[in-house]
Amino acid sequence: MTEPKNVIVTGAAGSLGIAIAEDLKSDGWNVIGIDLKRSPACETILIDLSDPNAIRAGFDAIAREFSRLDGLVNNAGVFLGKGWEEIADNEVSRTLDVNLRAPLLLSTLFARRAIAQATPGAIVNVASVAGREPGHDIVYAASKAALIQLTRGLGRQLAGDGIRVNAVAPGVIEGQMADRIPEPGRSAYMQRTPMKRFAEPAEIAGVVSFLLSSRSSYLAGAVIDANGGLF
Repeated sequence: MTEPKNVIVTGAAGSLGIAIAEDLKSDGWNVIGIDLKRSPACETILIDLSDPNAIRAGFDAIAREFSRLDGLVNNAGVFLGKGWEEIADNEVSRTLDVNLRAPLLLSTLFARRAIAQATPGAIVNVASVAGREPGHDIVYAASKAALIQLTRGLGRQLAGDGIRVNAVAPGVIEGQMADRIPEPGRSAYMQRTPMKRFAEPAEIAGVVSFLLSSRSSYLAGAVIDANGGLF
């Protein structure tokens, strides 16, 4: 019997993280979640992703428990829905720390381990349509635009080592994210979306699972726009 592959999923307690964990488990993955609270969908390590030292310590603990790590999903994100004149300095820092620095650090730790063990792996970053077309929260948009470039850069640099780095760039997802968009912007955004609705978490989770799987074996540095037609 083939052992399940191990994958780390950050933001595992949120609506999208739960959907990702459930979808991956149905595909035979063993999911290790990272979040500030426990996920109902998987084993969860409690880590503050705005703290680099906590990330390193948490990753080391996971690496000691699991001899092999096959995948990483950088799903956790901070979206405050605040405009440029509202957001405070500490909120800017936390948004950039969680949305950009944490994925870079976790990807670095994951890649170094995979290369040292000479094992292939896959990293999936959850970006956003806001990284293509900035909306009300420009700090969030800037972090996701940078995450897209991080994906493309790491995708190119790690492909030769057997590590595929790709991303999904969703539109608005039903759940906590959609609830943080103030009216009338929320309704206007939905009307601008050609499908006239927001994404269900399971729809984005399916793309993540695809990017982790062997079905996407020739994708490196790709960004799949799952946004209901809104570009």
